[in-house]
Amino acid sequence: MAKTTFHTPRGRLLFPKLRTPDQYKDPKTNVLAAPKYSTKLVLTPEAGAKVEAMVRKVMDPFLAKLREEAGKLPPLKAKKELARIEENIRPVCVPEEDREGNETGFVVVTFSTSADVTNKRTGVTTRRNIFICDANGTPLPKSIDPWSGTEAVVAFTMGEPYDKAIGIGVPLYLEAVQVLKLVKGGARDAAGYGFSQHEGYVAGEEGEEDEDEGSMPGTEAGDPGPDDSDGDY
Repeated sequence: MAKTTFHTPRGRLLFPKLRTPDQYKDPKTNVLAAPKYSTKLVLTPEAGAKVEAMVRKVMDPFLAKLREEAGKLPPLKAKKELARIEENIRPVCVPEEDREGNETGFVVVTFSTSADVTNKRTGVTTRRNIFICDANGTPLPKSIDPWSGTEAVVAFTMGEPYDKAIGIGVPLYLEAVQVLKLVKGGARDAAGYGFSQHEGYVAGEEGEEDEDEGSMPGTEAGDPGPDDSDGDY
């Protein structure tokens, strides 16, 4: 039976891995984890609440069953188990923080999915691709790789709720992305860097001319400036 596909409200992609899956090495075992496509989606609290409401329809019956089973235990064990359940519920949305660790007023939801799929009958493993389209639904060329700051809608499915050491939650599987405002490599806008509007200096108000709008202060022509690849968002 096909799983139901859900769609988020419009948000801003953060650290998207949509064309090339991410693969990290477990620091404890030194073993490479399975490659995954993933993205975080930055939303307003109101938009985040809509995504959370979708997830709660799957999560709440599971929590009710866990609480029911806990209630059958002896009183002291039941109290401890109920406390454990409440403490281990993983939130769907977490507050977004800037580089200084201050909350921005937005929330973040994380989606991921395995990059490799193994056919249960043949045992053959193949690499899947994430479907990415534009605002009209037209597939984007594979040469276009959306960066952080891209505004988009995420299509996702939900897995079975889990109660594990990492917490109690519902996996949100990344299925597809519809790009509404593209940010490509080297073309991040202010939102892509995490800036919001403030009162203050506005370019052009004093009639100044741009000497070299492509350079950062303290860099010469041909000097790429500081490497911020690790902090891309």
